[in-house]
Amino acid sequence: MKYPVKHLFNAFPTYEISFSPRPDTSVLLTMKNARETFTKVIEPAMIFNEKMVGRLIRELRRDMKIANGSLSLNTQQGAFLANRANEAAHAQRQEYAELQWRRA
Repeated sequence: MKYPVKHLFNAFPTYEISFSPRPDTSVLLTMKNARETFTKVIEPAMIFNEKMVGRLIRELRRDMKIANGSLSLNTQQGAFLANRANEAAHAQRQEYAELQWRRA
C-alpha cells in the first residue's frame, strides 16, 4: 500500500484522526468522536510502515478497552509470570554453570 496510515483511518472510521508534531520529534496522535478523545505519542515512522501501523492499531484498541473498563490489567498475574520467568532464567544459568564446571 502506498500510504499505510490509511489502515489507521479504516480501522477507526467513527473517529476524527489528527497528527501534531512535538518538540522532541515525536508525533501526538489524537482520535476523537462525539463521546471520547484518545491521545497517544508515537514515532513518526509508525505511520509510514505497514507493520508498525498494524501494531499501532492493536495498541490503540487495547488502550481503548482498558480506558473503557472492558479490559483490566491483572497485576498479580503479571507479577507471577515475571517471577516464573526469572526463576526459569536462574535455573538455566545454574545448569549452564554446572555444565561449565564439569567441563573444566
